[in-house]
Amino acid sequence: IQEYVRKWTSMKTSGITENHRFQDYRPREVSAVPSNVPSPIPSLSSSPTQLSQKEILQELYNSLGGTNWNCCTDWFAESVPVCSYTNIACTNGAISTIVLKDVNLIGTIPTVIGLLSHLEELGLDHGLIV
Repeated sequence: IQEYVRKWTSMKTSGITENHRFQDYRPREVSAVPSNVPSPIPSLSSSPTQLSQKEILQELYNSLGGTNWNCCTDWFAESVPVCSYTNIACTNGAISTIVLKDVNLIGTIPTVIGLLSHLEELGLDHGLIV
């Protein structure tokens, strides 16, 4: 904005007329992130929005040391629907709550958790989350 104001002030003091193409003096938009910097979101073979809720929970499980958790043994069982998993609640078939408190969480929260568009509560207490 400062550059924009400076150029506008410069134009006014130098006598550029009102009918001059003012938009030519606006600063060009510059990307804040260079194109050679990798995205923090993992590259997936399909569109990330096509990940199923089960796949997103699998990523959460893997990223936070799920094999060492002291709960959730029903997760990923073929006969158990995602909305019936321990510590998961759904609204109209979409995951709305994940509560993993005191379950020995160790790791990082995966970025794909953001794809759960109906998630309203994410409780991840008492763990070593980086």
